Amino acid sequence: SIGCLVGCILAGPVMEKFGRRIALLVFTSSLYTIGFLLILMAFNGAMVQAGRFFNGLGLGFVLAVTSVYIVEIATTDMRGFLGCFVQFLGSFGVLMIFTAGCFLNWFQLSGLMMAMVIPFLVGMYSCPESPRWLFSKGREEEAKASLEWL
Repeated sequence: SIGCLVGCILAGPVMEKFGRRIALLVFTSSLYTIGFLLILMAFNGAMVQAGRFFNGLGLGFVLAVTSVYIVEIATTDMRGFLGCFVQFLGSFGVLMIFTAGCFLNWFQLSGLMMAMVIPFLVGMYSCPESPRWLFSKGREEEAKASLEWL
């Protein structure tokens, strides 16, 4: 979708300025929440399309930032596995939502998807910032603490 393309393009400068963790924690979750709220409250097709655009932006951020984050925090022997795990979990999520879609209408499905932002926030809140990004910004003490956590 166009939103995903735009999200991937915007994610680079955002994650470089604010960090990988904040890009995922704040920007991605906000985009997803706005998108699902628009769909949830939609009273016309334009609101659904706007919601889909925001969800696409969120997906673009996830795809771009997660790949960089994994490369920067994972050991060399784990990078391939964790990189594939992102695709696997994405495919598993699509399967789960398609299955839920058999039992829920679009309104309920949007609410369910918006609720999935909460575990994403909790998970990202508990993760450290990329040590490489912190070092590049001259924040050496935080980078050392991040490395120790990892």
